[in-house]
Amino acid sequence: MPRSTALSARSGTSALLVPVRRALAHPGPRVVCRIMAEIGLDAGSGQDGVLVENFWESFRLDPRQAGNASMRASDADRELVRAVLVDAYGDGRLTREEYDDRLNTLYGSRTLGELPALVADLTPSDSPPAVPAPLRPADLRARGARKWRRDVEESFVAFLVPSAICTVIWIAVGGGFFWPVFPMLFLGLNLVKTVVQRESAIEREVARLDKEAAKKALPDSPASRGDLGETAHE
Repeated sequence: MPRSTALSARSGTSALLVPVRRALAHPGPRVVCRIMAEIGLDAGSGQDGVLVENFWESFRLDPRQAGNASMRASDADRELVRAVLVDAYGDGRLTREEYDDRLNTLYGSRTLGELPALVADLTPSDSPPAVPAPLRPADLRARGARKWRRDVEESFVAFLVPSAICTVIWIAVGGGFFWPVFPMLFLGLNLVKTVVQRESAIEREVARLDKEAAKKALPDSPASRGDLGETAHE
């Protein structure tokens, strides 16, 4: 081997041995974590120093899901949590007492549901947004009734304003045959129709709200994609 190559290899080996010697001189989890970070083997990293972007996706089953809470935790699941605890202790987010307490709790855990509490304040929350609870039938009818009342108010205004204007014009031109009765009759029929058709108006609004809630609950369904495609085509 050429002398220059041998010197380079020896220098590289010496550089790696420096943090190891420090670890031997000052043993302890925190020091070990710092040394691992210096040589590119951070405890919070995945294989070959690659950081795991989503911590919870590394589990075989998501411990945060209620349906998985009663499932037995494996050694691999506990190791994922242990790596986070070691990393947090290494950079000072956990005291030695907290680290030891959580580690003992981790090794005594039996189910997946016991794991999230150990790292709840150490890992960012990346859970999907909660889906709003569907409205009850009574709430849907109440919203439908409000919509009907707004329709009645709009129909009344549509009847009152033109009727008043036509009446003022009739007076201004000197009276005679009361011709405003024709627009008043037409607009009055529309008002009466809106008032009488209360139930059908409420049912239409309830059906619209149901359809809107179904689309929001299933944004990736084939039907929703078809609606989006038709809208884009138009």
